[in-house]
Amino acid sequence: MSNLYSSPDPYFFALLYAVQAKKLDKVTAILDASTNPCELIKGENGNTLNRTMLTYAASINVDPEILHKMIDVCPAALGVRDSAGLTPLHWALFNEYEYDTILHMLVKDPTYPKVLEKNTVYPTAPTPLDFLSRNYTKYNVKDKERIRLLVDVTTSVPEIVRVMSERASKRREPAFLAWEAARRHRRRPPVGGEGRATAPRPRRRSRMSFTRKRRSLNKKK
Repeated sequence: MSNLYSSPDPYFFALLYAVQAKKLDKVTAILDASTNPCELIKGENGNTLNRTMLTYAASINVDPEILHKMIDVCPAALGVRDSAGLTPLHWALFNEYEYDTILHMLVKDPTYPKVLEKNTVYPTAPTPLDFLSRNYTKYNVKDKERIRLLVDVTTSVPEIVRVMSERASKRREPAFLAWEAARRHRRRPPVGGEGRATAPRPRRRSRMSFTRKRRSLNKKK
């Protein structure tokens, strides 16, 4: 990797190795310790291929939590293209990240919706929709259609507005708020799943109660 990246920042290679190892805790610790974590992610110091750490992370298929952490720290890295004109979104589609990750990338991207359009600087680079349509990915039909609505520039805005409105409405439901509070305090959520309040599970009797019952029956004999 030394021929791809070079940086005077002492945390740069530490972050690079943490991303390669796909360790969320190490990535988080390094970003928290750095004085300029966004510049660290963008890799502007000596990055000869204009390939950000976020692009590299998406290209090697790291866990979604790592991508989300890096995006939250440096949303500006989402709009940076590599030498082939590809953004982190292209690599996320190539590695078949789930709907929520693609949605998070689009909502956080300061260049949206331009990131979905043809780029004049890289005219040969495919758009995210082209990338999805040319069978570079192996999404199933249902997931592919849902993601297509996100990356198609003609349907992306209404789709994102619809999804975010539904989620905002859902978060106001009392049952969901109770479930979220239980999750935050690391308690078992309702049996029915997220957002549904159901009766608690019946308490299972311990084996000791049966043992005591047998002893009492033997004494009576």
